[in-house]
Amino acid sequence: MGTASRDGSQPVHPDVGSCDQARAWPWECFALVACGSYDAVVDGQVVGMIVYPTQRGDQRVTLSHTVAEPEYRGRGIATRLVKHALDDLQAQDLKLTDYCPIVADNIADHPEYKELIDSRFPGRATVPDRAPRERAN
Repeated sequence: MGTASRDGSQPVHPDVGSCDQARAWPWECFALVACGSYDAVVDGQVVGMIVYPTQRGDQRVTLSHTVAEPEYRGRGIATRLVKHALDDLQAQDLKLTDYCPIVADNIADHPEYKELIDSRFPGRATVPDRAPRERAN
């Protein structure tokens, strides 16, 4: 995915270009609004992302897929990234159309996010109808 840095103080997406709307979270996860991604950055390296098409003037975001670098899988990167993306959508009062099964599983584990799903356009990734999974400590 790539190395990320901005003036040595805060990491950003390596292809940030005109994406000056990046909002940083303390653990180095970035919403790159103009680029259509939420990126997870560890030690200046983009190690995971959630991709979404950018649409102007819409009150709905379509999350299409979540990826993590193979060497970072199983470390909770995708789970933390999804949580931050869903928190961001919630804070902006946006609805969600979900095509990503990782996002759907996360919503099943955190039912408080179900209200984000757009009832008119829910997407193809159905939230499993199950009890939340136990979290490892």
